[in-house]
Amino acid sequence: MSSLFPKPSEDTFNELALTNPKMLEEWILTGRLAPSFLTFAIESLGSISGDEFVPTLLKVTEHVNPITREGAIYGLSHHLGNALVKERVHRLSQQDVNADIRKLATEILTDYGDRLVTAPQ
Repeated sequence: MSSLFPKPSEDTFNELALTNPKMLEEWILTGRLAPSFLTFAIESLGSISGDEFVPTLLKVTEHVNPITREGAIYGLSHHLGNALVKERVHRLSQQDVNADIRKLATEILTDYGDRLVTAPQ
């Protein structure tokens, strides 16, 4: 691991999401994180408000490792108001090769729909 990046951990990723999200995004895109760390990094990136990092999150939905795609779905779950995000999660719910990923994507979409229905008017 490059000395540019701190020791990978869930706490580190959450801190970077708050203090230096560009560094977190760069770290994700290097391809140097093990899938178990990458999924947490992606989830942390997804917790950032706004759509600035949505393209990166969408990109990692195509990752070969299902654990990484899982992190992308959790990260994207904060952005389901974005039509591109909602479409991608729907596609994953229908077409991902991994049954667990299809199930998770379906659950995320269902939860989002439930939140819309029960939101105070």
